[in-house]
Amino acid sequence: MEESTSLFREALKLRPGSNPNHADTLHDLAWELSWRFDCNGQSEDMEESISFYREALELQPGSHPNHADTLHDLAQELSRRFDHNGQSEDMEESISLY
Repeated sequence: MEESTSLFREALKLRPGSNPNHADTLHDLAWELSWRFDCNGQSEDMEESISFYREALELQPGSHPNHADTLHDLAQELSRRFDHNGQSEDMEESISLY
């Protein structure tokens, strides 16, 4: 798991913000961190995952083919964070994204 996370981070470095695949790589790394949170329960992974989903969305206009997937995954991650820490703002934001 650590190796795959490291490889996703390396891919992100190889696809800087000017790369057309940067947003997709951010999404992939966010997903990987979410999965890692499921395995180890480290809240830092969840926080970083949400941050990367948000960053990916900023780079994906509504017409982007992956915009809906990223929006959905961010909403799910916010809902999961609500389950983890009980902050109502997370659930409210998650619902607003749908």
